[in-house]
Amino acid sequence: MRPYILNDPRYVRKIKDVFGNSRIAIYPLSEASGDVAYDISGNGYNGAYTAVTLEAAGVGDGNTSASFDGSTSYCNIYSASLGASFSGTEGTAIGWVKASGAAVWTDATNDYYFRLQASANNDIYIRKDSTNNRIKFNYAANIVFEVINKDAVTTTDWFQVGITWSLTANLVTAYYNGAVVGTSGALGTWAGALAIALLGAQTTDPILTHSGYLYGWAFGNTALPLSAIEKLYKV
Repeated sequence: MRPYILNDPRYVRKIKDVFGNSRIAIYPLSEASGDVAYDISGNGYNGAYTAVTLEAAGVGDGNTSASFDGSTSYCNIYSASLGASFSGTEGTAIGWVKASGAAVWTDATNDYYFRLQASANNDIYIRKDSTNNRIKFNYAANIVFEVINKDAVTTTDWFQVGITWSLTANLVTAYYNGAVVGTSGALGTWAGALAIALLGAQTTDPILTHSGYLYGWAFGNTALPLSAIEKLYKV
């Protein structure tokens, strides 16, 4: 029996189909119990939960989600194998988020949904920003920072966020609920091996933690097009 709940895994099947061979890791975050966040991409890059509550209500595709307490919770998905598969020059990160309540959007903290980092100057993340009602999408490569903001976000419902990066196309694109938030160009060239890979926090201390829920986070080593992101928004 699988160690995670997939009663109706429509979204998980869709992730596998859309990412195809470019998928690196897929974390449903739908386990029934335990401290392992299973990667079901086929690569087996499993993560580890700390102080995460499982079997929270999900997005509506038959799976449950993981609940993060905004203080001690995080999921460490780093491994040397994940780092070896990761591309800082071409890739996609996408997943579902829900805030624990309306007050999260105005609490003046930076709350990380995910982070992939080699160094301070080579850093990819999406977070709830300390600026009220803002989501910040960040791609930094070799000291060149691409920042895209999504303002006026107040929802307490599930929403999907994603970011794609391509040195070949010289483009970073941010997505919210299947639509383009913005783009940024003139990319730097990623330098260094992956050192941090987290869901729900900036570091394993932990600091700048997410208060709410996460579900269905996926990572790949190609920049998916808008058409693919639109498909993933339809759970």
